[in-house]
Amino acid sequence: MQRYEEVGLVPARDVHALLQWYENVPVARQDDRVAATGIAGVVQDISEIRAMEDEMRKLTLALHNSKDWIVITDAKGRIEYVNGTVTEITGFAREEVLAIGIKIWKSGIHGHEFYRTLWDTIERGDSFRGVFICRKKNAELFYLDQTIIAVKDKSGKVMNFIGTAKDVTQTRQMEERLKYLAYYDALTNLPNRQLFTDRIRHALVQSRLSGTVLGIVILDINRFRLINDSYGPKIGDEVLKAVASRLSVSVREGDTVARLGNDEWGIVLTGMHQTQGVAQSVETILRDSGRPYRIDGEEILLSLCAGIALYPDDGRTATELVGNAEIALMKAKENGTSRYLFFTSDLNRLVSEFIQKERELFKAIENHEFELHYQPYFQIETGRCTGMEALLRWNRADLGIVQPAEFIPILEETGMIIDAGLQIIRMAAAQMRSWLDAGYEVPPVSINLSGLQFRRKDLADSIEAIIEEYGID
Repeated sequence: MQRYEEVGLVPARDVHALLQWYENVPVARQDDRVAATGIAGVVQDISEIRAMEDEMRKLTLALHNSKDWIVITDAKGRIEYVNGTVTEITGFAREEVLAIGIKIWKSGIHGHEFYRTLWDTIERGDSFRGVFICRKKNAELFYLDQTIIAVKDKSGKVMNFIGTAKDVTQTRQMEERLKYLAYYDALTNLPNRQLFTDRIRHALVQSRLSGTVLGIVILDINRFRLINDSYGPKIGDEVLKAVASRLSVSVREGDTVARLGNDEWGIVLTGMHQTQGVAQSVETILRDSGRPYRIDGEEILLSLCAGIALYPDDGRTATELVGNAEIALMKAKENGTSRYLFFTSDLNRLVSEFIQKERELFKAIENHEFELHYQPYFQIETGRCTGMEALLRWNRADLGIVQPAEFIPILEETGMIIDAGLQIIRMAAAQMRSWLDAGYEVPPVSINLSGLQFRRKDLADSIEAIIEEYGID
């Protein structure tokens, strides 16, 4: 468009419309009668300039009111412009930012390599995107998902850098929290089973390189369920946190303590040169954790039991070592007299037998393979039967009668005694009903109950319901 043009005579009625779009230097033109007949002048077309000014005003307004972070610097990184979002997020005034520059919100967390990569990228004209950890005026950290681009002139020279970003602090904190929960126990802040396994894998590499012994210890609290039953779950949680603290200070720096389950713990003992060192460490751990706990005004006594597996003798992988340490723990608890036990091949055989019997007993309950034998009591003087005791037997199709000592402990250990116990009560009640219907005089029948059954609040109601169902006294 021609920016300057000379205009001749313009009728007076068109002057107002013309001046909406042109700047002019008006000169009155008169005819011979000295009357003004029009305007003559040189004018400049400013339509394009006005349109550009309008666009700039809109752009400036959009930048300033944008919810995104926007920073413009010169080619040296000196800040020339920040929008309102920058001051809102950081707490720094615009004047402070312009005076101090981009270092004003540096957190010190990013290393030299991060910034070198950044500048190498944008100085050659490419865009850079990354998550920046920055610091507010009140020293609080925040996260920016920022993209920085270079602005070049016609010759390709970088003139400015523009950084646009979104505050992703909440999203990043949520991600970090989820990541934390994936590897740590929320109650005790100790590593969980997954991180415990990872730590074992790293420790295995170090042990192979150094030729040292690696000890994997699995512990649990003896009769912890009684703590919850007696004091309630709130105190139970406080006990678990106190135990976690004791265990953490009982091990050496570099060892790992983890919470694997409700009251089950795992410890990785690294850099041991002989088995005796592992035993001494476990002795210390059990001694320290066994001191009285003062919680909410109550003095609580605890004891822990431990199973130990050693690399390389007891396993070559994390899974093998943990599994064998758990076997040793189970046998230590079963013995009752051992505070801790090292894994042996004999233990593995015993546990395999235990697991096999557990499967068979589960099927025995489903298939009603249990039966009751009745041992009567007689009064010597009269020879009259005054009572009888119902004795449980397992009648296996392939082996015949199995004595209680071989399977009752397994029912107790696995908790299957709960279902088996109710089945026994129902069998005894049904037998008494059968005798009564046949016209026999039935004496009182006693039934053995497991301690586990007494922990169920519905035990009495269950027995009463069975008695009513069969109509016995």
